[in-house]
Amino acid sequence: MKKIINKEQLLELLKNRKENEILDLKNCIFKDMDLTGLDFRNVDLDWSDFENVKLANVDFEGSNLSNVFLEHADLSNASFKNCTLHATNLRYTDLTDVDLCGRTECCSAWVLFTWGERLRHSC
Repeated sequence: MKKIINKEQLLELLKNRKENEILDLKNCIFKDMDLTGLDFRNVDLDWSDFENVKLANVDFEGSNLSNVFLEHADLSNASFKNCTLHATNLRYTDLTDVDLCGRTECCSAWVLFTWGERLRHSC
């Protein structure tokens, strides 16, 4: 069963994590929030859902976004350096200027480039 996390809980979890700790946020639901510019580095989000969440300029470097539902999200200028995006739902997302540099794994990610115009993927 998935756990609903509100913005205050999320900010507290991110603030209190130890340096280089992989924060476990698997099977969570994030709903109706603006997370623009947040530091999501080294977070395990496997099977989590983002519903009506703004994620522009978010740094996901080194995170696991396998099986994550991000449909219709604003991911403009987000960094996915060295991320795992296996079976991630990126349909209808704004991927403008998204950074996929490094060893980003995107096997079977669901991507329809309806909004995204530019992806940085070669470094």
